[in-house]
Amino acid sequence: MQMQLSRRGILLASAVLPAIAHASLALAEEAAMVKKVVLLGDSVLDNGAYVSGGSDVLEHLVRRLPGGWSAMLLASDGSRMGDVRLQYSACRRTQPTSS
Repeated sequence: MQMQLSRRGILLASAVLPAIAHASLALAEEAAMVKKVVLLGDSVLDNGAYVSGGSDVLEHLVRRLPGGWSAMLLASDGSRMGDVRLQYSACRRTQPTSS
């Protein structure tokens, strides 16, 4: 079975393929952004002051994350439930710690 390409089909393909490639790249970049763990809360997660020089939760987590993943500690000792919203809003402004 032989398929004939019309001039219109060729022009349409030349217009659509770059858009598909751009969308694929955007999806790949978005997928890369998803490989992030964000710790929100209080001293249960921000426990560096309580481990006497040992590894805190973030250090343990980063060691266990697969390659290419990152973690951010936005939890803060003494935080309350209302503070979690502020911690969450800081997600985009804070640089993660990579594994």
